[in-house]
Amino acid sequence: MKFKIKIIFLIFTIFSILSPSQTLNTYFIPTRDGILLSTDIYFPFSFSEPLPVIIMRTPYGKENLSEFGFYFSLKNYIVAIQDTRGHGKSQGEPSGFLKEGEDGFDTIKWIEEKDWCNKKIGLLGASALGINNYLLLSTNPPSLKTIISLVATSDLYEYAAYPGGV
Repeated sequence: MKFKIKIIFLIFTIFSILSPSQTLNTYFIPTRDGILLSTDIYFPFSFSEPLPVIIMRTPYGKENLSEFGFYFSLKNYIVAIQDTRGHGKSQGEPSGFLKEGEDGFDTIKWIEEKDWCNKKIGLLGASALGINNYLLLSTNPPSLKTIISLVATSDLYEYAAYPGGV
């Protein structure tokens, strides 16, 4: 069964990489304190009107999530995959989740001002990416319409900094 899943994933990856229906651009999105966050943005090859945007913010290397960018751009979404502060090709020092709300808000603000964005933005991610999503909620960006966070605690005090409160 694992072998079949690996073969299917391999075929999907090859199809995504070779597909001519998307374009990829890398941007350095500024934060309020001047740090630049490296962001790969996947566009459908051809679109005539602004589209919704899916954002994934990761400390694990944005290149590791490229399949999501290719896949969702095939479904007529624009996808922004970003290295968080101090990780991958982004500037700064890792903040241990302390700057994720502000950095995420600044990213959404930058994206929503682009003429290719229809002001409907969603966040997607698991683990640390999902935690980043939760931390961004407190900033209440107006264009944020949904988040999908998987296997991510919403309580860093109880389950990360002080497991079990100890």
